Amino acid sequence: LLQLNCSVETAAWVTIAPGFISCMCVPAIGKLADQRHCRALIWWVGYFLHMVGLVAAGAAPSIEVLIAARCVTGLASACITPTERGPDLGECSRPVPGIHTYGEVGIGTCLSGPADLAFYEADGKLWLLVSNADPYRNFSGGSLLAIDMDSVSLEVDRNFMHDLTAFALPLDPYVGGIGLATDRDPPLAIVASRYSEGASTRSAEDEAFVVDLSDMTRLALWRDEPRIDLKDDPYPVSTFAEQGRMFVGNLTDHSISVVRTRQTANADLFGVVDIRPGARVDSGPFLDQDDSGSRAVLSRLVASDPSVLPDDEWTLTYVDYVSRIVVPDGDVGARWIGGPLGFDVSDIPMERVDVSFNPLTDTMLDPFLAKSDFGTVLLWSDGSQILRAFSDGTDATYVIEMSLFSNAGSWDAVLGGPSPALVDGMPAIFYDGRTEGSDAGSIGLAVATDGVTYEPEARPVLSFDGAGTGPFTGMRHPFVRMDGDARGYRMWMSLSDGENWSIGLSESMNGRDWSDPTEVLRGVDSDLFGPVVSYLNGRYILYAAQPTETGFSIVSAWSYDGRRFSDLEVVIEEASGSVEDVLPRIALYAESAGIWRVESRDRGVFGAFLTTGGELVLADQGLTLRVASGHNVPDNLAGLKDRGGMHPGSELTVDGVRYLFVTTFDAASRERIAILAEGPEGWEVFDADVIMEGVGGNRRGAGAPVVHAHEGTFVMFYSATSADGTSAIRRATSSDGLTGWVPEAGDVLD
Repeated sequence: LLQLNCSVETAAWVTIAPGFISCMCVPAIGKLADQRHCRALIWWVGYFLHMVGLVAAGAAPSIEVLIAARCVTGLASACITPTERGPDLGECSRPVPGIHTYGEVGIGTCLSGPADLAFYEADGKLWLLVSNADPYRNFSGGSLLAIDMDSVSLEVDRNFMHDLTAFALPLDPYVGGIGLATDRDPPLAIVASRYSEGASTRSAEDEAFVVDLSDMTRLALWRDEPRIDLKDDPYPVSTFAEQGRMFVGNLTDHSISVVRTRQTANADLFGVVDIRPGARVDSGPFLDQDDSGSRAVLSRLVASDPSVLPDDEWTLTYVDYVSRIVVPDGDVGARWIGGPLGFDVSDIPMERVDVSFNPLTDTMLDPFLAKSDFGTVLLWSDGSQILRAFSDGTDATYVIEMSLFSNAGSWDAVLGGPSPALVDGMPAIFYDGRTEGSDAGSIGLAVATDGVTYEPEARPVLSFDGAGTGPFTGMRHPFVRMDGDARGYRMWMSLSDGENWSIGLSESMNGRDWSDPTEVLRGVDSDLFGPVVSYLNGRYILYAAQPTETGFSIVSAWSYDGRRFSDLEVVIEEASGSVEDVLPRIALYAESAGIWRVESRDRGVFGAFLTTGGELVLADQGLTLRVASGHNVPDNLAGLKDRGGMHPGSELTVDGVRYLFVTTFDAASRERIAILAEGPEGWEVFDADVIMEGVGGNRRGAGAPVVHAHEGTFVMFYSATSADGTSAIRRATSSDGLTGWVPEAGDVLD
């Protein structure tokens, strides 16, 4: 200080000045250094200034010269200070607040978790688009990054962001695939978003961002439609520019969304195409007209002859099952054919009992219709006895086989309502019995201990004797079925409270000890009686009769549990004559159909039905169509044509071939397990009956197969129905999963 003749305060600037100058110059020099080819030049300039400043400082004759020399070294320090700032990519380059753990790497979210890449050429310049899913702090953000390929050096192993020209658009987290629609104005990109709010719990669906690529330096969401709705977890995107389509795979939803990208002179058609219900030839969708949730997907639609293709509309109506109803009418029964779409008198109008072969009776009351291995069985009452007849043809003429039994005592002087079942493994018939002149009575049971001769038991199995009867005084028309799901018997019947009739339900584990009946269905301001029930496709379908001014009508309702039924629907307005003296019960035979009715707006209902996976040719309409309902496996395959439809079970892939285990239904409506193999021409039957009848607990059916590999072998769990109609879970094994299935002894669950 004495040599330079300065104070302590002045000497302090020797250290303050270079730091001050460096801080002031670093931002400007750093910005200049970020330009291409400038970093090396600025570094050499800084090195030179640093040497000059050091020499000048060492030879400074005064404090003023020393401070000036130190300012030069401060400027040099600003030139050679290393920085890794990189480009300003906007908000997505701001690090997420908080403490960052190992693995949370990236420039903010702009370069974190690249999900997809796409090249795009605009105005002679090639750009690389990168979607960043951002696993940064649990997917807290995402982006679409546009990199100018002119700034990318192909002569080095690695390019760093601070060397590149890039621009970013912040997006929601967990973005996925990129699709480009560049042959339009403006050019667009869609970026699939896989983490929309609520989609992780399947309570909402995902979407895709629509990005305007007009200015690659200022990426922005498209003003007209910034987002489009997709399904759960969209990721891969494929573009077919010639078709004007993008296809997005929705991974969790197991579906494909189609995005239309075409633009015409008069309209912009960009948007998601609703292909779920299929499309008519005019591209209009099939609409769910009754809001029932029914979905029909056209898997093939061809205008086979455009010259005769009419300007028309077609409606597909799903037919869950078909029914055949026999309405008692004196000495014959009127026959109605139909299902959930309505009933019509069949071409064979009467179920006739030919009394010429066995003149036991000329009266038919309370008929019961069933299928057997030998044809159709008809049970009925003439008031004093229960009779049985068979028909082995389609002319609906029945030959009386025999009178099964008559009354057991005074309590069943008048018989009616026969309903067959198995009790204690023996053939049995439940029936209603009442005294002369009474409309209501009790439920009796007749058992054929030898399999042939029915003997009615002396006392009824269910009656109102004053104990636990509630408001009811009598009952009629038992309808009994063994319910495999409940592992017991269920009986629907007509209940009387002395003034009105309704439908009741009683249950039993052994067919002899029954619970008190409870009312499950009541008519609307009318009596309701004579229930018959079928269990089809997971639902109980109930038909019953209710009186009208001139006779009675047939009504229907359905239930999932057999207790809580839907509202009644009239299916036959006027079914027969007067019911003043007789409460009728109809006979019903129903079976699963799984077909579609085709109806034209101008030509009405077509006579041919469309099966799921099957093909229907409407030659006079110039149309060929094939429909799928959730799957595309036809139910009329060779080897299964006599089966009543199928239910899918397990899927198995062996040596690259897909196999499908299904439940089919034979002519007696018994379940059968079959294996289908997918070949070049579609599905084929590999094995029509995997668990043969008589083995593996299969006495009256086997179905619902679930197959998986376990410790070098294949295991199949299935439901087996025993002789008494109860079902149990059984197990079988196979070395290859396809052949040689060996059922194990005993039930899986006790």
